[in-house]
Amino acid sequence: MPARAVDGGQYTDVESLVRESVDDVIRSRARGVKSASPSRQPSRPRGFFPTQFGVAWDKRHASAFEHGELITQFVFVIFVALTHRLRTENISLCGFMEYAPNWHGALYYWSATASGNSLIWGTARAMREEHSRWMKLARFLCGAAPVISLYGTMIFPRCAWTPHQRYTKSWAWSVTFAMGFEWIADVAHRKLKPHAERAVVSDLSLAQLAWCVGLATTTTYYYTSSYNFFSGEILCAMSFSWWIMSKHRAGTFATRPDARVYTWREYCLQDGAAAAALLCVFRFQQNACSRA
Repeated sequence: MPARAVDGGQYTDVESLVRESVDDVIRSRARGVKSASPSRQPSRPRGFFPTQFGVAWDKRHASAFEHGELITQFVFVIFVALTHRLRTENISLCGFMEYAPNWHGALYYWSATASGNSLIWGTARAMREEHSRWMKLARFLCGAAPVISLYGTMIFPRCAWTPHQRYTKSWAWSVTFAMGFEWIADVAHRKLKPHAERAVVSDLSLAQLAWCVGLATTTTYYYTSSYNFFSGEILCAMSFSWWIMSKHRAGTFATRPDARVYTWREYCLQDGAAAAALLCVFRFQQNACSRA
């Protein structure tokens, strides 16, 4: 490769180009000008389905077994569909769980645990992206409060009324707060730093809207044992799960733009093992209530 003299030394053309580029960056920074750099977050297709169902849209050409997020929803729907076989005075998720056989209850615990574990994964990723310690703390609280509350509802059955209700209400309102915080942080970033890279990208809105409708339904029919209340619970559970798992999508996090690998293997093996452990604790608590 031909060489040319630069600052009294001999450099190849490539080395000269690199040296000159570095010098340009140093001079531009000295003048207070930020050098342009391409975003690490890949561009996403626009439109209703690519935006609101993006994590499934991106896998639309993959096999069904690769859609771990859809499998989570499908298994929960099977649990709900089979509840008509149960007879209980309390028509609710916790009411049905007290009478459901273990194989039936495991369907609910499987999908609920998958949602909780995805929340832990997404919270850890979001905390790494934030540079401000206050934003790191806010991301931690918005993840820790819902996941602790969710697992609390799965550990304490309805017969342990006081802790069960405490965790149930805490889960509902902490999820609402976390969704609201994410929306406010996103809007504030767009207004205050429109050209800066967002730490967490979330263009989802349908799941949050569905959550609000479900929460309003359960609040309205809270003191009734009816399928109206149960339908609100179903909507809340499915929208919460989709909101959390949408963060598996590629481009959600700035410095780690790759999609999370979440297939039937992760759902069945990792989340399935954790679900079995939680169900065992639930049954132990239920037996303790019956002996009391």
